[in-house]
Amino acid sequence: IALALKSTCEELGCYLGRYRGDEFGVLVKGGTPEDAHEVAEKLRLAVEKSRTEHKHSSVSNIVTLSIGLSTFYPTSMKTVIEQAGSALVGAKTGGRNKVLTHLEQPSEYSVVEESDLVSKSSNELSSDTVVDKARQQHNTAEQQSDFVADVLKKEEMLRKEEIKKEEALRKEELEKEALKKAEELKQEELRKEEERKREEEIIREEKARKDALGMYDYDQYF
Repeated sequence: IALALKSTCEELGCYLGRYRGDEFGVLVKGGTPEDAHEVAEKLRLAVEKSRTEHKHSSVSNIVTLSIGLSTFYPTSMKTVIEQAGSALVGAKTGGRNKVLTHLEQPSEYSVVEESDLVSKSSNELSSDTVVDKARQQHNTAEQQSDFVADVLKKEEMLRKEEIKKEEALRKEELEKEALKKAEELKQEELRKEEERKREEEIIREEKARKDALGMYDYDQYF
């Protein structure tokens, strides 16, 4: 599954990272929401086409992918993750193996955790449940922070690699240009040398002609 996602993300120029458990996060750089939806659909199809067997699923006999989609700007990364998580819940509860944006989901799916779909008032929660809830939220916040840090780190690494590639290309171009100029200078020197030899040959021929004429002029029997 990870291989199918990785190869598709590399092909489409996206950033892929493991979020938690069997969940992955993908950042689509630039483009429109429609572009992002198209990318998500290609990811879903890539997993579906991998035909990975899933014996214990009540939905399908192969592994499928449910995707929650959200846009980054002008919101924060935290809001994006919450919206994507909420859309993911909508995709799962809506039949799975589909792409759902946070704008398409039903209004009752307004939080990230699937367990939150069961509506309870704070008065109905025991103190232990409240503590567990707070711990889960803290862990989720840490996981979100780790995911964002991992994505930013990968993006920085890719940026540095691109800079190295550009510098290598510039160096190669400069070397080619230097070799080209050196070859041009060499050809120019050869051309000048050929011209000099031709001029010397002409001078020698002219001198030989004049010497021959002079010899005839002074020959009394000629």
